Amino acid sequence: MECLRRHSAKTLGLWAQNYEDHSAEIARLVDDTTFRVWRICLARCAGAFEQNWVSL
Repeated sequence: MECLRRHSAKTLGLWAQNYEDHSAEIARLVDDTTFRVWRICLARCAGAFEQNWVSL
C-alpha cells in the first residue's frame, strides 16, 4: 500500500498557497472567524504532513 503523506503535503501546500493568493476575495465571502480558521487549518495540515506527524 502506498503512503500518500508526501502527496497530501504537496496538495495541501498548494491549496494553502491558492487560499493566500485569493485571500482578499475569500475574505469578502465569509466571516472573519471562518476565514482565519480555514487559513490556519490548511497551513497546519500541510505542515503536519510535511513533518510526518500524520499520514494516509
